[in-house]
Amino acid sequence: MRFILFLLLSLFSIHVFSAAHIIQLNVSDNNVRFAIDEEKTHTLPSCVHASTRNEYSFSLDNEQGRAMYSMLITALAGELPISVESANDCLAIVDVERAKGVSVAVKPALSDSYKGVSILYKGDGITKVGRIEGFASDDKYLYIAPLSEGQDFFKYDRWGIGSGRVFFLEENCLGAGYVNFKHKYVSFPFYQDEAVLAANIDSYKGRQVKSHASMEGCINSSFLQDLYELTPAVHPICGSKRCIIRDE
Repeated sequence: MRFILFLLLSLFSIHVFSAAHIIQLNVSDNNVRFAIDEEKTHTLPSCVHASTRNEYSFSLDNEQGRAMYSMLITALAGELPISVESANDCLAIVDVERAKGVSVAVKPALSDSYKGVSILYKGDGITKVGRIEGFASDDKYLYIAPLSEGQDFFKYDRWGIGSGRVFFLEENCLGAGYVNFKHKYVSFPFYQDEAVLAANIDSYKGRQVKSHASMEGCINSSFLQDLYELTPAVHPICGSKRCIIRDE
């Protein structure tokens, strides 16, 4: 398990090839050799021959290599995409790039509403984050496959940006907005054009509410409530607005 965790964590290296499938796997003289179905885009080691540019190799002489081989077998059996980290040499098999780490993507069941290729975009609606591979069983997470080299598969928390009611200290839902719950990131379809905001932890105190807004609209109502003031924030994946999902 220690080595498998290392393999997964090591994929943040610059020499990563993402979201490829295995098309060939061979074992000879205790060395593994496998080919992928996508062109490598990183700079290849000078020892790589042109005829093996889409191949990797590694040795089974250590626990790490045996763990990598087990992961490749899992990927083949489940037709799962993989990510490979390059060791930037050809020490296992002459002329073949050596793999330093391997990661296998999880393949959860797809939602019935999810067909074809679906892409997760940043909140600007222009910048692509990655391809949606499926849902976690509780629908909380999306499994995202990267679109470019140098990135790894990851889970996107669909509920990581909260929502709810927004409270105001003025009538007709004017002025600064407040919330009565603590959440790292929030966004509201009816407030500030769905901008990503954060609850200011240091601002929590009792306030005289004059109105509050929700999906049903604005309601004028006066009462005391302990509230956090909303401040602008930037979500690490989505940016300044909630992420968008589109089928392509």
